[in-house]
Amino acid sequence: MNRHKFGVSLHFTPTQSPRYTSYGNVKVGPNVHFFARMSGTKTLNMNSIVVFDEEIDDYDNNYNRGDGIFVAPVTGFYQFSWTLFTASKKNIYTELRVDNFVIDVAYDYSSAGSTSVSKTVICKVKKGNHVWIQTGGQYSENYFYKYVGSKNSFMGLLLHEANS
Repeated sequence: MNRHKFGVSLHFTPTQSPRYTSYGNVKVGPNVHFFARMSGTKTLNMNSIVVFDEEIDDYDNNYNRGDGIFVAPVTGFYQFSWTLFTASKKNIYTELRVDNFVIDVAYDYSSAGSTSVSKTVICKVKKGNHVWIQTGGQYSENYFYKYVGSKNSFMGLLLHEANS
């Protein structure tokens, strides 16, 4: 017995191009995403770019693990998320910046034991804009803790393209 009164069943075979995935007449893409982690524990001064030096995934090489900066290859709406760990009696204050404009912040202080903070934002980024995580001007010591198997991380994903 068919339980669905209305329904459409679509069966497409995907074809890959360097920047787009298409399914029949439906175009999806471009593929822009990255995921990077911090390899170890580190303390950063105020107003320092946070470098996530372990590149796990970086389609099209838009994230630079040497300087911690993502350069948008297309204008669009992106999702960025970062997760940070700190240890007992330590502070951590970070900002997501797009071309040096603060989009959002993530803060954590641990009074006992290690804790984590995560933040997710969606924002419009123009082609060529630089995106990074930076410590704020509040604390001279921002303690990024590698907690057991968990590592500090930063990811970005193009949700869809937009006009300039």
